[in-house]
Amino acid sequence: MTDERTAAHFQRSLVALATPEQRQKYTRYFPGDDSFIGVRMGDVFALAGRALAMPLRDIETLLESPIHEVRAGACSIMGKAATQRKTGVERREELYELYLRRHDRIDTWDLVDLGAHQVVGGWLVDKPRDPLYALAASSFWPERRTAMVATAAFLRRGDITDTLQLARLLGDDENDFVQKATGWMLRYLGDIDRDALLGFLDENAAGLPKLTLRAATEKLDKPQRAHYLAREL
Repeated sequence: MTDERTAAHFQRSLVALATPEQRQKYTRYFPGDDSFIGVRMGDVFALAGRALAMPLRDIETLLESPIHEVRAGACSIMGKAATQRKTGVERREELYELYLRRHDRIDTWDLVDLGAHQVVGGWLVDKPRDPLYALAASSFWPERRTAMVATAAFLRRGDITDTLQLARLLGDDENDFVQKATGWMLRYLGDIDRDALLGFLDENAAGLPKLTLRAATEKLDKPQRAHYLAREL
């Protein structure tokens, strides 16, 4: 094993890139979260790209870190590896199982977004989607966000069914980050099938929180958007 494939090397390399200035910048996006040490995400992703063959036990070690950028590195490794052409089926399944088993450490919106559609959605593309509905019923909001964001993998293939079904389940979710994810996926759906989005909004706009509705209608023309926004909660 090369040194770059170990959790210890990854953490040492990442910590060496931390700066007080970057740590201060994170306070604007994650107020009250003191788990950042100040490493640019571009640098995190670059390190992750060189560690795609990292053993699962080492990825899990990264997930257990109290440092946000280290956990972001773990999620980036999983997401990039899951979509790498040479990654085998067994490895992709292992990444999927690790993501779900350690979702307790994937507990912020940005960590979810680094792997949900690649690791979870990508694995379920040609399989039953039941695991997403179990996640959607979770009391842990990051799991509900994963359920929604994972459908991006289906939307990329023109499959809109689960996005619509999960949007009906999560459309009035109490958590802002789930609301935003639902609106985001609906907006993406609209890029693929505008009529399907409008049909969904005709039926559901009156019951959607404003964060969901505003994100979902962002690409509509002004009269259409104004029509739906007039119905927001």
